[in-house]
Amino acid sequence: MRVKLFVLTVCFLLATNLFAQTESISLKVENMALADVFKTIQEKSGYRFFYSDDLVDLDKSISIDANRVGIQRIMNELESQTNLTFRLMEDKLIVVVPIGEMKQAAVVTGKVTSASEPQGLPGVTVVVKGTTNGVVTDINGNFQLEVPDQYAVLSFSFIGFQSQEVPLNGKASLNVVMATDVRSIDEVVVTALAIERDKESLGYSISQVGSDEISQAKENNVMNSLAGKVAGLQISTTPSGVDGSTRVVLRGVSSLSGNNRPLIVIDGIPVAGGSFGGGDHIDRGDAMSDINPEDVESMSVLKGAGASAAYGSRGANGVILITTKKGSKRKGIGIKISSNFTVEQAYMYPEMQNVYGQGAFGQYPSNIQAIKGTEPYIWSWGPKMEGQMFTNYLGQEAPYEAQPNPYKEFYKMGTSMQNTVAFEGGDADANVRASITNQTSAGIVPDNTLSKQTLNLRGFTKLGNVVDFDGKVTYIHHNSENRPYLSEDSNNAGWAFNNLPRNISLDDLKNNTVDAEGREIWAWDWTAGNPYWGLENKQNFDTRDRIQTLLSANWHLLKNLNLLTRSGFDFMNRTDKEYAAAGSRNQASYKGWFSQGWSNSVEWNTDALLTYKTKLSDEVKMDLNIGGNYRYNQYKSINQSGSNWRVPNFFNMSNLEEYGTGEHFNEKEVWSALGLGQISWKNYLYFDFTLRNDWSSTLPTMDNQNSYFYHSENLSFLFTEMFDMNSSVLTSGKLRASYAKVGNDTGPYNLDNYYSVGQSQLPYSTGGMGGTIANANLMPENTYSWEVGTNLDFWNNRLEVDFTYYDAYTINQIMRVKTAVSSGWNDRWINSGELANKGFELQIDGTAIDKADGLRWDISFNMAKNMSEVVSLYKDDYQSIDNLVLKTSIMDWAIIEARVGGEFGEIYGVDYARDDNGNILVDQAGFGMKGDYKKLGSINPDFIGGFSNHFSYKDFHLSFVIDFQMGGEYYSHSSLYRDLFGTGVTSLEGREEWYSTHQGPGHFEPIPGIFPDGYIQDGVNVETGQPNDIPIQPIFRHVETMVNRGIVSDYIMDASNVRFREIVFGYTVPSRWLNNTFIARADLSLVGRNLFFLYLATDNIDPEAGFDSGNFGSAFELNTMPGTRSYGFNINLSF
Repeated sequence: MRVKLFVLTVCFLLATNLFAQTESISLKVENMALADVFKTIQEKSGYRFFYSDDLVDLDKSISIDANRVGIQRIMNELESQTNLTFRLMEDKLIVVVPIGEMKQAAVVTGKVTSASEPQGLPGVTVVVKGTTNGVVTDINGNFQLEVPDQYAVLSFSFIGFQSQEVPLNGKASLNVVMATDVRSIDEVVVTALAIERDKESLGYSISQVGSDEISQAKENNVMNSLAGKVAGLQISTTPSGVDGSTRVVLRGVSSLSGNNRPLIVIDGIPVAGGSFGGGDHIDRGDAMSDINPEDVESMSVLKGAGASAAYGSRGANGVILITTKKGSKRKGIGIKISSNFTVEQAYMYPEMQNVYGQGAFGQYPSNIQAIKGTEPYIWSWGPKMEGQMFTNYLGQEAPYEAQPNPYKEFYKMGTSMQNTVAFEGGDADANVRASITNQTSAGIVPDNTLSKQTLNLRGFTKLGNVVDFDGKVTYIHHNSENRPYLSEDSNNAGWAFNNLPRNISLDDLKNNTVDAEGREIWAWDWTAGNPYWGLENKQNFDTRDRIQTLLSANWHLLKNLNLLTRSGFDFMNRTDKEYAAAGSRNQASYKGWFSQGWSNSVEWNTDALLTYKTKLSDEVKMDLNIGGNYRYNQYKSINQSGSNWRVPNFFNMSNLEEYGTGEHFNEKEVWSALGLGQISWKNYLYFDFTLRNDWSSTLPTMDNQNSYFYHSENLSFLFTEMFDMNSSVLTSGKLRASYAKVGNDTGPYNLDNYYSVGQSQLPYSTGGMGGTIANANLMPENTYSWEVGTNLDFWNNRLEVDFTYYDAYTINQIMRVKTAVSSGWNDRWINSGELANKGFELQIDGTAIDKADGLRWDISFNMAKNMSEVVSLYKDDYQSIDNLVLKTSIMDWAIIEARVGGEFGEIYGVDYARDDNGNILVDQAGFGMKGDYKKLGSINPDFIGGFSNHFSYKDFHLSFVIDFQMGGEYYSHSSLYRDLFGTGVTSLEGREEWYSTHQGPGHFEPIPGIFPDGYIQDGVNVETGQPNDIPIQPIFRHVETMVNRGIVSDYIMDASNVRFREIVFGYTVPSRWLNNTFIARADLSLVGRNLFFLYLATDNIDPEAGFDSGNFGSAFELNTMPGTRSYGFNINLSF
């Protein structure tokens, strides 16, 4: 018996696995002998029991009634009815030992802290593994526990954190750090109106991202931290300088001409989330960049109308809920310092050719005038650059040789430094948190800087059992200087470099910006200019001050009856200023110009929600909410602009010869009544509903047209609970379904025509009624949506699958359509059109490795596909519209159209003429023939998704995110320009062949005795049907094909890519190293963003390089800035 006892004891001490990691079983026995209980458990689960017959009373009567619980719960119940202790070994072996046979008891003390916060964790359950002997940590995270021996294993568990086991190994004291368990947090999620719900009860799709995933990579714009992490959410970061805006689309576009961004809600208060400007001039960022990632606790993404219907018309495009951090329960005041430094490097440049320099037809420009600005002699179609001397555009003799890629020479290394200090403290009845953040950044364009300061104060207090108060004030000051000019602005460096002859030195441009007359040197016509002249003489500035507030009171009226009252506003004041000195070669503004503007906006939301919770029976529970909301929006602005400086370089409005002033004002009110609730039956069937009615001031009041009603119904069915399924594979399963109808109103002043005052030179002014006919009978847009899905958990939540299929369509689109020119108007407002979206989303989360020694590997994969269709546009007795122009590129070479039967975002343009086999038809001159105006592509991807990995081992952690887009196209006007101007590497095709076989002025004459060669257009001769063999001079290929014939199909690019989006490698300094210091916790990490592409269908162009963040931002690429990647490090200290 002693030998067997020894074996049992050794096995007991070597046990390593966790009961919590095993599958669930159901067991119902009454007065059954212990031996039979062991046998029954073995039959149901495969677990085998190892024990000594002499030590265990096998005839002991046992009664257990357990439904789908972990094996540990069964063992705990057995322990409560016997004097035995159970330990789980490998291969489903359970060792059974009488408690009295264990070694001499000992006392262990310790402290438990959070991996993300410095203070101790109160309320953590600490249990001796395999027993019911345990304690709960105090308010500071400390514990003291009597253990059976000094080699016992302690189990630590707490809601929202990863459970872990720690062997004592003879130690009498422990310091344990618990990491956040994102999937555990997901069990309770924040839903619409900041209501917390069990995730299993929801009948719609929702995703939640924790604070660690948001703040570690240190994005300037908090929305970028979601890229690749949420199924169906498409995040595109426009390369447009420091603090550029971000394009956010959720489940496709639902409005042809309106806003398609998800609603942003912070702590229950909707806030502005749109862009401040962009397109073909300057990207001034968006409202989301004002949110400090260090203040964010979590973000929830409500994807469908069923999830967001409580927000009414504003929730039609989905909702992103942001919950900010509160004070914590702790002793004293805690201090946390976070510091981050990153560098930004431009790395994705177009490839330039280094063979041919300035000139045309293989020849130098003939004179200085041609050198300085005569097409095509300012292009790079001259002779080969072989170091020969020539007269440059400055009239100087210089070697005719290739210069380095101007993109690499001009753009510098950007930097960003962000420091945050946060103070927090409190207890169960009151807490407070205050933080201050300072950020300074310098972009890759010289002199582009950003300075931003954020102050945040949040407090919570309970007045007995009567009311809970929650208040917050956030102030943001934002100052930017010299944002980069974009698109075809004359001072966009990318525009200049696409045109710049390959033999022109950037040093020459930098050192010679103006001539003797003070005019800009090196610019042709009005388009591209000297970028260094722009840095010195064309500048812009913008500042904004923003205040966001929240004040809520949750009144506990009765035991099951609460009243939540909440109010908050989002106020923003902006100032923009921009000027250009005299001397520009742009003839329209060569005397200089100035503009400045002031604007402020406010959104005020107040709501009340009465909540009643009751249990109708043992099987039926009900939550009801009734309330209302009032929203007020106001926007006003004053703008001044003028031209022609009287005194050079005195940049003041009073110094202008001509100027004007404009003022704008609008306001809007929406009153809402709403009701929502949930009814559950037996904890496996849940029914949710939302009812809401809005009355909008921007819709006509006649016949109650300003009132619109919408609703949602959601059903969640936990089939594994209902059918009492007991599987070692499928832990839980849920089916869900949702249906919703939501509306969308219009902006102010679209019901009646109104006069506006022009900006003619004072004291005279002009006025007019604008170009759009108002519509007094506008109705709200209506979106109908349904979705079905399932959530499946396998192997005790080691693998989780979330799948959704959705179908939505929007009717009564509010849009503008063209009118007859003879009417005197440009267009008119109408209700018409139907746009449909359907698709699927798949999210798979799993834990591949979870070892007792601390090694853990979590994996997440998501994929989504959205398919859109323009079902109808407009038709009445006078007009029928089957296609609608939504956006045009420069010179209208590529156009975004909505066509009935097509999808949203189709790109149209002129293609080559082709035969029945798709071959290009070539004329007798050797040029591809002009074909039809047709669909050339679509901005919509076939699939989007992401792949995330998180590894942790003791004090180290490594995580990375890969996201991908398969399919979708964009039009690259930059590539067209580089071919046309002869600067890009693709312009080399056929040049060597032509110039080596032709002679004479312009190289038009074939060299006698040599077969002429050159660029040969792929295709077939239109007359012979044979493969084309007619050579053409390469410069004419581009001039004739693109400029004269307008064929652009060669420049529709594939946007498919796989991007290494984010990586974080971190280390937590062991607490024992900090015991004698005033530092409670220290974390160090290295971070990287947008490091490289694993796959890129179109070389050297970032597919996210569209020049704005609106509905069609990814459609056109034009003179964009190079793609960038960033590296940095974080230091987080807690005291």
